[in-house]
Amino acid sequence: MSTTQPVSSAPVGKLPKIGEILTVSIEAAKKHFRVYAKVILPYFGIMLLQMLLGYLPDNAIKFVLWILISLVSFAYAIWMGIILTRLSYQAVTTGMVSMEKAKQDLQAVIWPMFAVGLISAVATFFGLFLFIVPGIVLALMFFSAKFLAIIDQKNIGDSLRISIQMVKGRKWDLFVKLFVSLFLVGVIYYLAVIIVGIIFGVIGSSVSTDVGGILLVIGILAISLPFTTVLVNIPTMIFSHLKKLNGMN
Repeated sequence: MSTTQPVSSAPVGKLPKIGEILTVSIEAAKKHFRVYAKVILPYFGIMLLQMLLGYLPDNAIKFVLWILISLVSFAYAIWMGIILTRLSYQAVTTGMVSMEKAKQDLQAVIWPMFAVGLISAVATFFGLFLFIVPGIVLALMFFSAKFLAIIDQKNIGDSLRISIQMVKGRKWDLFVKLFVSLFLVGVIYYLAVIIVGIIFGVIGSSVSTDVGGILLVIGILAISLPFTTVLVNIPTMIFSHLKKLNGMN
């Protein structure tokens, strides 16, 4: 268990300012980087293994391995999503993280998390496909559903219902704070990926095309690690303040 104090002090009635959201998210990511990395790195390893599999000749063994690795990747992604969300919530609300607490009652939240995620994604997709704006509104309405299922262990119906209630009168504020925060970090991440990709790609290509491709992926995964921790914290931090604004413990 490690400690830090990235807990925000936003005034009651409004979400924190964008600068505060970024500061808290970055500080939490820095202080608990090792804990986050232990969860994320195995998944990056699986992704790299899938890429290396592509260099093998096509045969039945390769196909079976691809199926097995894909299943492992899917299962680990679900586990990682739950653990990271819980660790992030601990970090931005209490200043402490505990892997033991993050692992509690995992099986109880898998189905609700998957279901609310699917419902939210389908509703948002159709909203975006039809008129764009309704899709954005639906995404904001269901923003908290995943967190309620994972952190508060709410069932599917309650997660969706409470999520809708939590953003009443706050959709625009939520949209601006969430979009701008993610956008700013995303732009920096994109530029970093380009720079690192070029450097690693050139170095690897001087040896061979295959080595260049492998080093390119390794470089991108390496630079993705710190940015992933921050991008996980931003929506979690906003969710924690939505709870406060709605009088939820």
